[in-house]
Amino acid sequence: MTREIEVLSKNRVEALTDGIYAVAMTLLVLELKLPEAHGNATPEAFAQALLHLIPKLVAWILSFAILAIFWFAHHRTYDHVLHVDRKLLRINMLSMLFASLLPFSTAMVGDYNNLFLAQAFYAANMSVLALLAIWQLSHLVKHPELCEAPGFPRGVARGARFRCWSLVATTVLAMSIAYFEPRYGTMAFMLMIILGRIGRRLEAQPETNP
Repeated sequence: MTREIEVLSKNRVEALTDGIYAVAMTLLVLELKLPEAHGNATPEAFAQALLHLIPKLVAWILSFAILAIFWFAHHRTYDHVLHVDRKLLRINMLSMLFASLLPFSTAMVGDYNNLFLAQAFYAANMSVLALLAIWQLSHLVKHPELCEAPGFPRGVARGARFRCWSLVATTVLAMSIAYFEPRYGTMAFMLMIILGRIGRRLEAQPETNP
């Protein structure tokens, strides 16, 4: 028996998502500020100021890359979506809530990279984004009537799940590192470069019958 759904425009959801990701990714760079220049500034002082920017620069690059991965994954997911129901819309709005929080998390971990609490907040933000992406994916797999026939592609779902669970595992690793040496907690997220490639390979594997 086919489930009756209240059809909503997926184009409006995609447009809103694109806008929120664009704003969030732009806001990230606003934290990269040098101290105000003075007439007696020296090359040594300038070099020291740049050195102090390194934690913020690392956090900016990592956050920008993670947001780009989530935006691209959302784009790939909605390529296979025909209709949006209210539950899918609510999940998507929750995802946007935590995507828009990431500039604040990034600023916190950039300014207070030596504090475990700042590292944990940043990692938790990443983890929630990944879990919400898994929830959204599970909803689409369970309700093929929202997608193009014959339903959401299993290969795409397999690769996306791997990337999301990998990010959750990476956040656990990041907090474990930060517990002993907070300044290096964010370094764990560099693993997503490798794990993302593995996810794409899993996605490209030929379909098999269940």
